[in-house]
Amino acid sequence: MVDKHLEGIIYKVQPYKETSKLCFVFTSKGIRTLNARGAQKINSEYRVITQYMNHISFLDQEKSMFSLKKAKLISSFDEIKKDFEKTKFAAFVLELCSKLILGNESHSKIYDALINFFYSRDISINALRFCIYLIKYLGYEIQINPDGSPIKGFNITLGRIIYAKEMEDTDLNIVEVTKLLQLKKTTYDKIVDISETEIQVMKDFLVKYISYHINVQIKT
Repeated sequence: MVDKHLEGIIYKVQPYKETSKLCFVFTSKGIRTLNARGAQKINSEYRVITQYMNHISFLDQEKSMFSLKKAKLISSFDEIKKDFEKTKFAAFVLELCSKLILGNESHSKIYDALINFFYSRDISINALRFCIYLIKYLGYEIQINPDGSPIKGFNITLGRIIYAKEMEDTDLNIVEVTKLLQLKKTTYDKIVDISETEIQVMKDFLVKYISYHINVQIKT
């Protein structure tokens, strides 16, 4: 029988019993919970491999939980982890996967988007792109389809663009809506001129959108 190996990103790690760890891994086949026996020991071969936010491969048993075997480190994403802001946005993406994706379902497209995100250059902007894509994938697409009339902004509660002639309040202004549309329409490798302040505004907006339309709370 040929061994079947699977790759995944560790999105959560917790101590298990005296010396082991439980590693929660997002893969193309769904969530896998790996029991890394003895991984808390200093001399364990799995001590480094089983760290949060690592990209690893392992022997798959096609069950939701099983012992970690034949694990290899593919990337520890050190360039992200040594930068606080990058780490914060990467953690945001992993929390989205943890809270919005069902563990027993295969999500190969989301996994591909996740891997492409982690290997992309602009982590903060691409975290927003990943979030926008995930919202659409789950059936809650942010509708930005202007009819040509002057736009005032976007309203989360109504879930649509607000035009200049309307009285409703907005959660994003016209400039921010334009940049949100740019993010929605472009891929990870495309450069979009967005300031750090605007990135945070977009992130807060997306968190509020998810809270209202999907009823899931995400940390900002």
